[in-house]
Amino acid sequence: MLDNNYHTEDLIYKNIFTEDKIPRLLIDPRNGRVIEANKAAALLFGLKGEKLKNENITDILPIDPQTLLLELTKVLAGNKDFFVLKATSDRFARDILVVY
Repeated sequence: MLDNNYHTEDLIYKNIFTEDKIPRLLIDPRNGRVIEANKAAALLFGLKGEKLKNENITDILPIDPQTLLLELTKVLAGNKDFFVLKATSDRFARDILVVY
């Protein structure tokens, strides 16, 4: 019975992530690689979800790599649970909430 409940909860989470209207990326904090992207993120960046996977966040967002590295280091050290990045380009300007 436990396995069945876990499977159901896993499917609910995956559905919420993939179908959410808010762009969401799951990023490896060690290297900035996109592990998973939902449909809204693919639409925002003009890329297919599969194309987003394995991209580095600095390749798809105009974020200073040094700033990203500094903030991710703080997260991995346990000093922060979230941070806000400023991403600007000719296409858009966004404040991006990064939650660990």
